[in-house]
Amino acid sequence: MTTRSWRYRSSAPTSDASGPDRRLLTLVGAVFGVAGVVLVVVTAVLGWRTWSWQSDADRVEGSVVALHEHRDDDGSLTFRPEVEYTADGEIRRFTSSTGTNPSAYDVGEDIEVAVDPDDPGDARLTGWTAYLPPLVTGVLGVAFTAVGGGLLVLRRRTRRAPGELPGAGSVAPTWLPAWGEVVELARPRSGDRTARARGPVNVTVVWTDPAGIEQLSVSAHPDPGVELGDRIRLFADPADPTDVTFDWNSVGSEGDTTPP
Repeated sequence: MTTRSWRYRSSAPTSDASGPDRRLLTLVGAVFGVAGVVLVVVTAVLGWRTWSWQSDADRVEGSVVALHEHRDDDGSLTFRPEVEYTADGEIRRFTSSTGTNPSAYDVGEDIEVAVDPDDPGDARLTGWTAYLPPLVTGVLGVAFTAVGGGLLVLRRRTRRAPGELPGAGSVAPTWLPAWGEVVELARPRSGDRTARARGPVNVTVVWTDPAGIEQLSVSAHPDPGVELGDRIRLFADPADPTDVTFDWNSVGSEGDTTPP
């Protein structure tokens, strides 16, 4: 198989009106993903601290004597129980720091109360309501992580609409589509480290032209979003197969060797 030399062609990315912006998907997905991981960590810490406190606490009988309405900043209404119990020979009361709507308790209902053996005035509810804060953060953490992961997957699979040519104005309808494989990623050399860090990435792709001849093509992109081994669609000038333009939104079509 003969290998022809390649000619450098810089194909700047164009706006994609047919689908979500890949950079925006990456940014939003990363934000949701990081927030989700943080919430999951917070859930683990809250859950462990609640379990540890409940495990060391004494258990006494108590009774719900009142239900107090509480409105959050968003206007949502919950009912927090005020509980009476006896510890260290004294009758004491406390109001739960968490509540539900509808209320999980009724006035006059007898319930179990957890009491700090070193501080009888420190009492809390038992049961699932004791774990309400970590439950809330856990649900949010899982939801945020799922949304972030979904957006990153969507970003990976984002394509242009069928028939839409990349590089509007630089690719003629007669140019031939083909699939190639990324074999090298490199930034242009520069004496300015800052410019090199922010500069485009040279993406080298190996592909086979309609004549069955293997070609090497390179193009620059500030954020190509590709990895070694990724497949990418390109369009070649039939009069000069070394003159190509890359379709950056086709990245990730591993295994698909049939031009659309």
